[in-house]
Amino acid sequence: MFADNGPINENEVIASIPTSLEYPVNNRTLDEFASAFISSRSDPSNFHHPYLSSLPTTCQNFACMSPDPTIFTLLGARNAGIESAHPVEASIITSRWFGTGLQPIMDLFNHDQSNPTQFVKLNTATNRYELRATHLHPQMSQVYNFYLDRNVLTMYRLYGFLDTSRELDCLTMRALRIGNPVQRVACIAYADDGVTYKDMADEILKAVEYDDFAMIKGAAQWIDRNSNFDL
Repeated sequence: MFADNGPINENEVIASIPTSLEYPVNNRTLDEFASAFISSRSDPSNFHHPYLSSLPTTCQNFACMSPDPTIFTLLGARNAGIESAHPVEASIITSRWFGTGLQPIMDLFNHDQSNPTQFVKLNTATNRYELRATHLHPQMSQVYNFYLDRNVLTMYRLYGFLDTSRELDCLTMRALRIGNPVQRVACIAYADDGVTYKDMADEILKAVEYDDFAMIKGAAQWIDRNSNFDL
């Protein structure tokens, strides 16, 4: 989304929709919501049909996509998926929902990690969802939304992009083959969340295929640290 018609001033409303346009979760589980989504999208008489039928029909994230082993470690691949009886619909939902539901127009804005105050909020006085500018947007500049403060791994699982400019936590560096090698080795070597000898041995074998030397070294150090005998 771009500021085509001129600059957008600070605190100016960028986009606004009435809450009635939201396709609400209504406290349903993901599977329940996906089932309702399928039913509503296939029903031309449903109020939300025009919006829902405009959404993608193909896989959008790892709810239905196979993890790329050149990027995911075995640990990451095991946890990449999003469990659902309706994986394609679950991917469409989780790649664009706002927690309370699916919101037309609002889901068209890309994410900007550097601007965590500009995100969609409910204006209770008008009963509308609003995205307000927190700074001046020059004409023709791209306008962003903020998708909440999630770690790099979660952003990749849900939205499919890797923001390697951000600080990576240990879980992300163990799950993905990215990050500072020295930090990755330490994260892997000192993992203490139920990982087993077999897990680390399997990680080494897979890491050899992709020249993931940080994983090889870190997993080897973990095995050495957790071996209760001296050679």
